[in-house]
Amino acid sequence: MGTDAIEARLARLEGAYEQVDRRLGTIEDRLVRLEAKVDAGFARSDARMDALAAELRGAIERTHGRIDELASRLDGRIDGLERGLGALGDRLDAFGHRLDAFSHRLDAFGHRLDGFNGRLTTMTLGILAAVLAPVLIRLLWP
Repeated sequence: MGTDAIEARLARLEGAYEQVDRRLGTIEDRLVRLEAKVDAGFARSDARMDALAAELRGAIERTHGRIDELASRLDGRIDGLERGLGALGDRLDAFGHRLDAFSHRLDAFGHRLDGFNGRLTTMTLGILAAVLAPVLIRLLWP
């Protein structure tokens, strides 16, 4: 083979290499654009995830605040209820003492009624004896 044939082959090879180089350049450009798109997608996803995480943290903090507020209100209501129940217990104790005093007064009144009943019975028997004695004397001693 001659030098012309070798040079022609080399020229074809160089042309083929240039064509392969252009195609590789095109593929490389496409890969760079694709990599940029993927990186941008990941950046957007990261930003969205960060925003969602921040929103979630805010919602959790608001929820904690609301729970703390409700717990504080509930504690206040429980304290008020305890005070009310304590006052009610005190009033019930006082009422119990008044009932005990009333019971003692009723017992004393019952004893007084028993005494009165005894005196009334004695007086009734005395009157009955005073009325019946003359009748019985006339009937029994003629």
